[in-house]
Amino acid sequence: MAQRYASQSKSCIAHLKRQLQTLRQESQSRLKYLQLAKSWADQLAATIKPMDDDDLISYIVNGLNPSFNAFITTFSLATREASWTYVDFEAELLNHETLPKIKAS
Repeated sequence: MAQRYASQSKSCIAHLKRQLQTLRQESQSRLKYLQLAKSWADQLAATIKPMDDDDLISYIVNGLNPSFNAFITTFSLATREASWTYVDFEAELLNHETLPKIKAS
């Protein structure tokens, strides 16, 4: 019985990791995208396989729309010296969306 449960648990963990690795924002709002990623990370934590913030942030950044390229560049420069918590990253990403867009002349 324990072996069967362990097999199901490993399968669940592998599935959740694949979901995060292939996560793409596409037409989702940034909030819905973040909530989905966090939900999958929380499910991993519930299987006794928590994900660290750096990995979760990496998956999220990799799936962001091209409209976030400026944010990604700035974020990459800011994290060269120190890691960010997920909470700080989420706040910065949500704040980025509220900044006025500069139109090209």
